[in-house]
Amino acid sequence: MKSGAMTPEQQLQQFREQFARQLPDRCNQLGESYARASAGDASARTELQRALHSLVGAGGTFGFPQISQLARQLEQQVREGLLPSALEFQAQLRGMVQLVQLPRPAAAVAPTATTLHPLPRELVYLAMEGAHSHELLDQLQKFQLKVHLAADAAGLQSLINERQEQSCLVIVDCQAKLPFDCPLFSAESAVDWQRHVLLLMSTRRDFTMRLQAAKLGARAVLAKPLNLPELLEVLERPEFDQQAAPYRVLVVDDDLSVASYHAAVLRSAGMKVEICSDVLRVDIVVQDFAPELILLDLYMPGWDGPDIARALRMDNQSLGVPLVFLSSEANRAVQLGAMRDGGDDFLVKPIQPQHLIESVQIRARRYRELRNAMLTDPLTHVLNRRALMLGVEREFARARRLNAPLSAAVIDIDRFKQVNDSQGHQVGDTVLKGLTQLLRQRLRKSDLIGRLGGEEFLVVLPETDLTTAWALLDDIREQFSNFDFIGVSGRLHVTFSAGISQWREQSATLWLAEMDERLYAAKSAGRNRIVGRGDDTPI
Repeated sequence: MKSGAMTPEQQLQQFREQFARQLPDRCNQLGESYARASAGDASARTELQRALHSLVGAGGTFGFPQISQLARQLEQQVREGLLPSALEFQAQLRGMVQLVQLPRPAAAVAPTATTLHPLPRELVYLAMEGAHSHELLDQLQKFQLKVHLAADAAGLQSLINERQEQSCLVIVDCQAKLPFDCPLFSAESAVDWQRHVLLLMSTRRDFTMRLQAAKLGARAVLAKPLNLPELLEVLERPEFDQQAAPYRVLVVDDDLSVASYHAAVLRSAGMKVEICSDVLRVDIVVQDFAPELILLDLYMPGWDGPDIARALRMDNQSLGVPLVFLSSEANRAVQLGAMRDGGDDFLVKPIQPQHLIESVQIRARRYRELRNAMLTDPLTHVLNRRALMLGVEREFARARRLNAPLSAAVIDIDRFKQVNDSQGHQVGDTVLKGLTQLLRQRLRKSDLIGRLGGEEFLVVLPETDLTTAWALLDDIREQFSNFDFIGVSGRLHVTFSAGISQWREQSATLWLAEMDERLYAAKSAGRNRIVGRGDDTPI
């Protein structure tokens, strides 16, 4: 933890004290709403009910369950149209204020700081035989994987044990056996498989094989002989990505103290959180922040959560984003009604911090997995063409809003057909993966990388002018040209050419056409170069 940063417990205490300081003012506002509601003001009655509902959740969240209980009783009376007498209502409000003046309130459970540990990828162990193993090991090292090779079970155990408590990513050749028949997984095995990430390799991939692999905790069953594209495809899954971005969560709640507390809980678990208390700005925040889950209060000033959910579902960008209601509403019929209107789950305030963290992580992880499957190219795992074009339109809107430069480049691998024809499609697939791996390593998380088709890719660089973009991509071009691949006839080098352009408010179609023209100029000028104008001059 950085020096001066507050612990989750200290943050909770700060929010609790803030709630206690603000309670008298909240009670005064409740009294004013009550007076107008008693005089027949229907809007004041709704305002009173929602303010009491907010107090139910806040009181429980910040460790004042008695305040929450009193507020719930009053809310129920108002909801049923049975306003208490003025004397009774004022007495209840005074009782709430007195509760926060007690020496010590009932402590809410402080959030458990949860660190998301990435699965190990640096150490890969292969228990297999033959020259193919050494060639594969060499190729894996080109993808910045530190690899150790074991020829048999004993060597594998020795390599793992040398690392003592360090977790390892292990690939085990089952040698035509089912996992339960392999001595490595017997009760007498010296390897504690619970500490490691296990991948199995076998000529069998039937359901019995996969069931036993799952029972052992293996993440995948790879085909034998092992090929690099399949292994890279497994290792590129989100759970294996050490650089995976934190889950992005949007909290929509008009009670800033409660929203801030829930945001602090989620941030303690490594998530990136934005708060929106203004319903009319929700769509703008969704466009800019691109949340992977939205926590939504059931009642907001002037709008209900289901209204917000339906409005969000009308837009394709947020159609599949999980919407989780977080409210003190305990009526199950109301909860189910809210979920019918677009919600995916309903969590009740107050909620235990760890329950909130795990509920959000589960849904956000599943959303990310499904979204990756729908929006990415199955071979290279960069954006597919449809997702790429949607991303380009979003960057257009963002560039206009920020008045920021936006550059992009169409990249095409030189003489790729010759690679496929002379070396085979498996080598060609490895070249495609090699380029996308390099782009991911060199570019920012905010940059877009997508496959237009075949060996052609598009990279989009927000807030980047043409000169800066050209210098970066030319450096990547040079690095890629020095990258050696293992082909059927030995090592080979591959290059790419690119056409680059800075956006000038033209349509996506015209912008791509301009980059294609410059790509053609790069090819005509001899390949292995980047053209940023309509001739062979870089920029």
